[in-house]
Amino acid sequence: IKRTDGTEEYYSIKTVKPNLDQTEIAKRDMLRTMTAKPDSLAFFALPYNPSGESKLYSWSVPKKIFDMNNSSAVLIGSDFWNQVGNDPNTYLELLQIFDELGDEYQAKIRNDYLNL
Repeated sequence: IKRTDGTEEYYSIKTVKPNLDQTEIAKRDMLRTMTAKPDSLAFFALPYNPSGESKLYSWSVPKKIFDMNNSSAVLIGSDFWNQVGNDPNTYLELLQIFDELGDEYQAKIRNDYLNL
């Protein structure tokens, strides 16, 4: 993401329980990016916390590479979405949109795609 002030942000978006090799590659890529572009920001990002939004991240594998609960380079759940949206309300707004669309499309998905 290139912000209006010229700042560039790079995200390595992984599954919420990444493997060690994925985590190592992400860390390497982040370090390379920050070396090549010292004024940029690089993040290890997970779309949600499998332990729950207000809980500490508990999957042990990426903790071998990152301080998952304290590093400013790690964004999980609302921290990730709010950073991408550059607004502290992005995550809640996305949940609200998903809720509205879910109500509208739930029956269609169940009927047309799941045959339920």
